[in-house]
Amino acid sequence: MDYNTNNSNNNRIARNSKPSATDTDAMADIVVHPIFDAHYRWVQALRKRIVQTLAQREELVTVVCPNLSMEYYIHLEPEDTKLFQLQCQFKRLKREITLIQWYINQQQPIDMEEIQRKLDMEYQEYDDMVKRQYEERQKAFDRKKRIFQLSDEEQKRLQDAYRKIVPKLHPDLNPNATAAQIKLFIQANEALKSGDVHMMNDILLQVQEMNLVEYAPPETIPRLKEEIIRYARQYDALIREIIKIKSDFPYNMIRTLTSKEGIANHLAQIQSEIQKIKVSIAHYNEFKEALLAEHE
Repeated sequence: MDYNTNNSNNNRIARNSKPSATDTDAMADIVVHPIFDAHYRWVQALRKRIVQTLAQREELVTVVCPNLSMEYYIHLEPEDTKLFQLQCQFKRLKREITLIQWYINQQQPIDMEEIQRKLDMEYQEYDDMVKRQYEERQKAFDRKKRIFQLSDEEQKRLQDAYRKIVPKLHPDLNPNATAAQIKLFIQANEALKSGDVHMMNDILLQVQEMNLVEYAPPETIPRLKEEIIRYARQYDALIREIIKIKSDFPYNMIRTLTSKEGIANHLAQIQSEIQKIKVSIAHYNEFKEALLAEHE
């Protein structure tokens, strides 16, 4: 039997109209073909899974990762940056000694001004990185002041409301969404990002008042198969994106950043490294001074 034809009851069934009382007996005789029913349920299940995964991704990108980044820049970044600066200082010092030895090997007077100019050019990139770290730290403090402090109950209400909005407005699920609907979805993301429960509830109320048409899967097996393939690819891409997010900074530090013990252990490790590199810098400075004194 060919299930890919479009004109038989094996392939489709009207699901958008409600039967009247007089149609009840006639409807009782309609049997949904098992292949159609299986595909229909599969599409609905995939769409539901995509809605949940989209919400998870948006929460990761909009809330979880920014909050983790904020915790890092407030609690750990100052010591990490101090270690980075000392590492740069150590590399620069070793490079300086190499340049001094070049002058000595060439039997030329040591031009310290030229050496410092060359080092400034070579290490400008590192200075710029430190400046960027400082700017990110300031943003973290600004976020700490700006975001609402939510209770667990308020956080749950915020996420529940957002997850009701996603299937109605998310552009990936609603390619025909109007400009006004897309704007409303952007506002929902902002409410999620800032933890504004009242704003999120207002948006949800607006969405409910729009009386948007509920999604209805296609009514033929070939179209259902196409929808399954499209949703499966979309779901697979979302999963890969979430895996990538969780493997990158700051999510890859979630265990450290979400516990006082984790933060304390990280700080202790960094401070130990700082002490070690300070000792190395002191030794190399002594060597440099001795080298310069020997070839004055």
